[in-house]
Amino acid sequence: MKKIYISGKITNNANYKADFEAAELALKIAGFQPVNPAEEHLPDDATWADYMRHDIKLLCDCDAIYMLNGWRESAGAKIEHKLAWDLGIEIIYEIKKPAYNAEYRRAQYMKKREKTGVNHARRL
Repeated sequence: MKKIYISGKITNNANYKADFEAAELALKIAGFQPVNPAEEHLPDDATWADYMRHDIKLLCDCDAIYMLNGWRESAGAKIEHKLAWDLGIEIIYEIKKPAYNAEYRRAQYMKKREKTGVNHARRL
């Protein structure tokens, strides 16, 4: 079973616990062993750097990293992404809305073409 680290925006995200818990559940259902850093509890005086040191250790023990939507808005998630890339750890990106998925959009376009019978082939 692949061990997968969940990465995303925590700082200034009021819903981070729900976001990470939803991802954890989805990953369990998909057959992964998720590692949820949002469940980690460090001492009350722990700094952002303390959390990053701790979380990077967790990441390094995983086979993959799961990037939640909005991860680019997080300094920590960007560091985790770069580290995973540099170490050759598999990177999986969350897709919440299939309309943003290029393959999905193409499939919808092809269905519409078949229904209308319109052929948009170019003429040479």
